[in-house]
Amino acid sequence: MLKKIIVLSFLAPLAFSAVACSTESAREELGSTDQAVCANPDGVDAVLAALAVATAKEMKRWDANDFTVINYRSVGISALGLAACGGACPNVQALLDLQLPAANGQIKFTDGTTLNSASYTSKLTSYLKRQLTCEAQPDNHAADNCPAEAHRLVWESQVPGSCDKDDWFAVYKADCATNDATCKLAAASQLKNKLGMFGAPNNAWLAFQLNTDGTKVGIDPTSGLTDPGTGTTGACLAVCQKFSMTSLIGECCSCNGVAGTMARAIFNVNTYQCK
Repeated sequence: MLKKIIVLSFLAPLAFSAVACSTESAREELGSTDQAVCANPDGVDAVLAALAVATAKEMKRWDANDFTVINYRSVGISALGLAACGGACPNVQALLDLQLPAANGQIKFTDGTTLNSASYTSKLTSYLKRQLTCEAQPDNHAADNCPAEAHRLVWESQVPGSCDKDDWFAVYKADCATNDATCKLAAASQLKNKLGMFGAPNNAWLAFQLNTDGTKVGIDPTSGLTDPGTGTTGACLAVCQKFSMTSLIGECCSCNGVAGTMARAIFNVNTYQCK
């Protein structure tokens, strides 16, 4: 089976103006909006899948207890989640900040959809509460049971997927430093049930996959909203929005064929929009 991976590309600031940007020259970014083909009602499913990717990358696991419901209305990172991230989860936080009213209608997709922040908040809160309730039940070791082995996820790669890009992670026991035969999970397939807080099983953008020997898992989103790592320079960014820990202000971009430059979003310091 093809091993799929989650790739996020980071771009250094460019000196190009918006005039120099064109659809033809725009670079195809890993995680750009140009790959999305799945249904994405009110933008929520793609963002939830991006949150699942960021959670796996920064927290190294999928655990509902890493999140908390705030005032019964929205979702934040719990103390456990912050500890799992080493004290800071910038990509996860950037995606949670899309719950803010200021983010409403700001995240754009190629089908013309924009994110409805109120719908995102409502669904994320509901899904997390459901997941926490399910995980509080005793583990019966059934395939449809929420509890799963303590695990560690390590991002490995990204390939084209059914919705956008598939991110693939090595998966092994939480207390193992390396992925060897003694660290293999007994029931890695159960990990798919940890994705209920991101809309599984009805979120097509998740598309949970497991390789034949149960040592790698893959999920399928992202629209420029997950940490992209490094990338090349010399062409425009073909993306409507992008998470970046380094400034992209003024960088040439193209959103759905419309040329612009990157500007910092008003709702999160590490999110940039093509305007």
